[in-house]
Amino acid sequence: MNTVESQQQIIQLLRRLSPENLAFVTEMVNFLIYKQNQEMKSVQANSSDTPLTETQNGTDVSHTKLGSSTLGDLLELAGTWEGDDIQECLQLVHESRASLEF
Repeated sequence: MNTVESQQQIIQLLRRLSPENLAFVTEMVNFLIYKQNQEMKSVQANSSDTPLTETQNGTDVSHTKLGSSTLGDLLELAGTWEGDDIQECLQLVHESRASLEF
């Protein structure tokens, strides 16, 4: 199956999803784009000094809601901790955390 056929099949399947599941798929696709961009950045950092832009349709996806992420997914993106500002960072996380919707 070529790319165009795959895209057409995905579109047909998306039309059958409930709004809730469609929102979940949107989050997952945004995560995959983010992860792909991170991998491309890593490759480019090893081969060039020109940074890639993390955008999807002109929208920065680096702050995309990843409500369906697992701890393992997040650990893949996390680096090592350096510094003595853990309390300030923790406070920032609490202040900027979005409320959950079920």
